[in-house]
Amino acid sequence: MGLGINRFLDCLFRKESKILLYLCFVLIHLIRIQMKNKKETMMTLDQFIEEHYGKVGTPKRDKLEKGYEKFKKQYLKKHNL
Repeated sequence: MGLGINRFLDCLFRKESKILLYLCFVLIHLIRIQMKNKKETMMTLDQFIEEHYGKVGTPKRDKLEKGYEKFKKQYLKKHNL
């Protein structure tokens, strides 16, 4: 069954769907970078994060991971998971 674009957008902007919205922004960012560079190679999410946020232990990477962990904990707590 298809999901209409309006219903899809409504789901994205609900408080319960923040994690889905976050992942959509990451994917859009990935697509834009790939289109900009016009690379034909594929990369994993880990490779993308390392390329654009640095290796584990760098301030930019630590900030990303800390924010994600905080977001994940709040989401799981809210949904009793």
